Amino acid sequence: MHPAEARAAGRRAAGAHGPAHLDARIDAFLSGFEATLAKLAPEELERHREALVAAKLEKDRSLADEASRHWEQIASRRCPLRRCRGPRRSGEARGQLGSF
Repeated sequence: MHPAEARAAGRRAAGAHGPAHLDARIDAFLSGFEATLAKLAPEELERHREALVAAKLEKDRSLADEASRHWEQIASRRCPLRRCRGPRRSGEARGQLGSF
């Protein structure tokens, strides 16, 4: 996760602590994690990378899993697909409406 994304996620989950506290905690985590990554052997890092890729490419096992994944994207206001961003040109939308 990019540090800016981590900070944004922390701000959304602020609750009882203010943004300065959460920023400090995120920075501490990222610093510690950087040291952890530096200690990993290249082969072990590659195994972790392959496992993450496999997890991302894994198909949903059920309709509930698929729905959960979509709702997570909606709740986090994150949608990686172009269709979530709307039409690229206003002419596209008019052309689609005219076909009905």
